[in-house]
Amino acid sequence: MKLFQYISKRYFIAISVFLIWMIFLDPTSYFIHKELDDQIEKLSRQKAHFENEIKKDEEQLRVLKTDSGLERYAREKYFMKREDESIFIINTDSIKKEK
Repeated sequence: MKLFQYISKRYFIAISVFLIWMIFLDPTSYFIHKELDDQIEKLSRQKAHFENEIKKDEEQLRVLKTDSGLERYAREKYFMKREDESIFIINTDSIKKEK
């Protein structure tokens, strides 16, 4: 009976040391894997965000390649006008502040 207890204690100690080593001290420990998994998740979200931005930019480029799209962009961003037109700029920031 004492031999069995001696062997059981040895196995318990060996398994405990092994688990402590694998969880905390090993270069491929659980905590390092958790940190790397978090980084992978963050990078995956960033990748999805940038892919959506690329799609938006490609759509905007496709629109700007047409004459009507280019004219609309020039009118909205640079306040360009045709010869027979007048432009009136309305500042909507002051209207929002009054409400």
